[in-house]
Formats: sequence, C-alpha cells, structure tokens
Amino acid sequence: MAEILRPDLCVVGAGPGGFTAAATAALFGAPVVLVANQTLDGPWRSAGAAASAALSYAGAHVRAARDSAFLGMGASAARINHPRVHAHVQRVVAASVAEESPYRLAALGVRILQDEARFIDGRSLRVGDTTVTPRRFLIATGSEPVIPDIPGLADIDVLTDDSILDTTHHPERLVIIGAGRTGVTLAQAQRRLGAEVTLIDRGPALRREDPEIAAFALAALRREGITIHERATVKRVEATRDALHVEVETEGDGDIAIEASHVCAAVGRKPTFGGLDLQAAGIATTETGIALRRGHATSNRRVYALAATSGAGTDSHFAAHLAKDEARRIVRGILFRAAPAAPAVPRLTMTDPEIAAVGLSETEARARHRDVRILRAPFAQNERAEADRAAAGEIKVVLTTRGGILGCAIVGPAAGELIVPWTLAIAEGLTIAQFSRLEMPTSTYSAVSRDVALSFYGPQTRSRWVKGMVRFLRSFG
Repeated sequence: MAEILRPDLCVVGAGPGGFTAAATAALFGAPVVLVANQTLDGPWRSAGAAASAALSYAGAHVRAARDSAFLGMGASAARINHPRVHAHVQRVVAASVAEESPYRLAALGVRILQDEARFIDGRSLRVGDTTVTPRRFLIATGSEPVIPDIPGLADIDVLTDDSILDTTHHPERLVIIGAGRTGVTLAQAQRRLGAEVTLIDRGPALRREDPEIAAFALAALRREGITIHERATVKRVEATRDALHVEVETEGDGDIAIEASHVCAAVGRKPTFGGLDLQAAGIATTETGIALRRGHATSNRRVYALAATSGAGTDSHFAAHLAKDEARRIVRGILFRAAPAAPAVPRLTMTDPEIAAVGLSETEARARHRDVRILRAPFAQNERAEADRAAAGEIKVVLTTRGGILGCAIVGPAAGELIVPWTLAIAEGLTIAQFSRLEMPTSTYSAVSRDVALSFYGPQTRSRWVKGMVRFLRSFG
C-alpha cells in the first residue's frame, strides 16, 4: 500500500554528509527521512580519507625503516607484504565508518528508505511505493571519479582514486593522471610501497596550493624518485601483451612514451544523482551539477544541497570531511530559519611533508586587499623538526598591514595539527598581536607558529622611535 510521509527534513543520499545531516536533525528532535540508494552513494566515498591516511601511514613506516641507517641500524631490505597493507587499510576504513550505521540512525528516530528515488514535482519525492513531502529537502548525494577522455583509456582496466585504495594487487609501474591533492598523496604512498610512479598533469602540480608551499612537497616527491610531468598532456594509452604504453606530450621534452603496469585517473570527481529528475523539481543545474545560491539554497526554495553536488570541492577524498561540516551548518540553518555562515575551513594534503592551509592565499589576498604583509618562518629553525630529521618546510602567514590574519599555509611535519590555532584565529577575527600572546610548549613543532607571529614585530625593533624610547627609559636607571 502506498504511503505518504511528511517529515521536517528529507535527506537524499546516505554518504558522509547525508548521514551527518540526518543525525544532526534527529538530535534536535526533527522528524527525518533519509533516502539511501547505492546509485546515489558509493561505499568508498565516506571512507576515502581514512583509506588514504592508512595507506600514507603504511608508506611512512616503510620510509622510516629505510631511513634508519643514520642510527647504525642498517636499511631494511625486508619485502613488503602487500596483502597485510591492504588488510591494514580495511581495518582503518571499518573503524572510520563504524558510527555511520543505519542502526544508530534508527535509534535516533530517522526513517530510512532504500529504493530508487525520483522527484515528482517541487514538493514531493517518490521512493519506491512511498511518497515523501517534507518541509525541506537536502540533497547530499555522492560522487564518482572522472575518467578523462583519452584515446585508449576506455579499453583498459583503469584504476581510480577509489579503486586503487581497494585493490590487493600492488602496481609495479604506476602512471597517475592528475597531480592534485589526491594524486600526489597516492603517488607518494605507492612509491614508498615499492612502485615506480609517474605523475602527469595538464597544469602545475598541486595547483590549488600556494606555489611557494607546494614546492616543498613536490621537491620531496622528486627526491623519493617520483617523476612529475607538469603542463603535459596524455595523448594515448595503448595496451600490449606485456604492458601499457602511455604517450605523453610534455612542455620541455616533447613527446615521450612511458611503460606502465597500471594507470590511475585522479583528475577529479563529479556528482551523481541517479534518476532523481532534478528538472521535475525545478532545480536549476549547470554543466558540473546543481546551481547553488547563498546558504546552499537551490532554485527551489524547499531544496538545499551540499557544495559537492555543484561539482565544487570534489578533487579530494578529504572533501567528505567538508561535507559533514556543511551538513551540520545547513541543518541548523533549516531548523532555526537562519542562513548558515561560511566558516574558515582548513585544507589538508597528506603528503610528507604535509600541507595545510586556511583562509586566503597570498594571491587571493592581494586581489582583495590593497596592501598585505607576508610573514614566514622555516622549520629549519625548529629544534624538534631538526631532531626528527624533518626540517624541510615553512609556515607562511598572510596579514593586512594592521596585523589582521587573512590566511595561513603550512608545509612541514604535523601541518594538519599546526593549522588548528590559525583556523580559530581567523574564525574569531584575531590579530597577529593577539595570536603572538599564545604560549607554545618548548621543543615542539608548534613553536614555529610562535616564531612566525613574533616576527611581526621585527620592523618595530629597527624603528628609530622605538630605539629612542629605549634610550630615554634607560636614563631612569
């Protein structure tokens, strides 16, 4: 028998953002329906960040073993057990998604519908034999990897940034198309686990990062033996009996041929909507996805959507964390009739050294402000980094001339942890003078944040007025 449901919120999509949205609304006591459909949500999307971190962790341990010669221990020549690496990744993934259980949602009172979903009109969604007519919709569908249109690529078993994390077959010679955050993270991990790796990108590698900051990480990748072709185009992929041949047009070396055992596409992701029929609901779309307005609203005033459904921010596994944060803010806005504020959200690239950033880059700041000031402090002056043999990197802070903090980028050990106080500083509108009063423990990486903050006062110590004041006060004994 057909059923009609009229909850406060209907969440379409049970990925990380959808699950978080449903749970958040239910905790506030709102009636919620969650539409879960395998065509709308990929099982690896919510676990991608955990899988990437687990693979990077395994690679870091291999690298540490190989670098132990300086202690007189001798480099380890032990063979890597790839099935055990895969099992480690699976354990981490299982732990990361343990809370994303339908039983937990059911305990919170969320009604879960698992069937094909399609909009009937701007107010109603048909899910199997059930019609859902909520006060508001939130579209939180998943995404899938983009496979670039390259001759021959469709004829091979191409890996993606999803499938490479779930494979038990270790690639011996890996070509990764796409040198964004996900591509470089996978490249370094696979290289440390024994693969020969080549990265290819149409533009600069890590193009979304500050070039000065990205240069440290890319130099580390090259030192580890990863070949990086920037501003290069893959012209063709051809499968032979023994290998894959990748033809590449490079900027400096002309046309080259690379022999590979596997090819991985990591050029980005695109949103998936299954058979939702957005047009029937009056939801405007663009070439990349849903057209979003202020506060994540769509052209249908009853429907909201995560940023990933517009095609934005889908180049990295770590977008799942952004989706969770967005979902919480959107739900609070829906329930309490307030437009969700856009917070300062930190970004992380899990290379070694790590890259973390929040707020405006130098280029963005100069485009918005007449004058900006840049502060830098190297990890080479940090005693903890020297002790850990991890002194490559720096912290870069972008300020207004009056000391307002506009952005911060860090490349170095534990950058993902070090960015936290800078995120708070930007969110609360703190100045660099206020930040400099924050005491940091000695012999820690966090001391580099203190050093860069105190460097703000460097020009003042050279001021003739300040020196004159010191001389004047000295006369009083």
